[in-house]
Amino acid sequence: CLKRYYISTKSNKVYDITDRKNYCSNFCYKASLHIKNQIDNSPLWLRKFEDIPEYELMESTEGGLPGECIDQGIVKALVEPAFASISMFTEVSLKDIVDKEKGKEKLSRGTSYRKSSKLLKST
Repeated sequence: CLKRYYISTKSNKVYDITDRKNYCSNFCYKASLHIKNQIDNSPLWLRKFEDIPEYELMESTEGGLPGECIDQGIVKALVEPAFASISMFTEVSLKDIVDKEKGKEKLSRGTSYRKSSKLLKST
C-alpha cells in the first residue's frame, strides 16, 4: 500500500507526497524546487549566449517541505458564470460594475485620511 498523502498535525495541512518520495529528505525536495524555479523555461536555441545564469543555492538552515500542499476545500473556489447569450454577459458585467462602485462609495464614506494618503502615494 503506497501512501499518497501526508497529514501534518503541526500545520493542519494535507500534503501530496507523490513527488517527495523521489528524494531522500524534505530538505532535498525543497532545494530541488528552489533550483527548478530558477531555471529558464524558454527554448535553449532562443537564449542569448552571453546570458549565462547564476543559480542561488538554498541555505542549509532552511527547513524542507513534506510535499505539495493540497487545498482542502476550506477556501471556496471561484465559480465563473457560464454565458448563454450576450444579454446574460451584459447583465453580469453591469452587476460587477455596480458592485465595484458600491464598494468604492463605502470606502470613500469612511475615513477621509485614507483618500488623501492614496493621492500622496500616486504622485
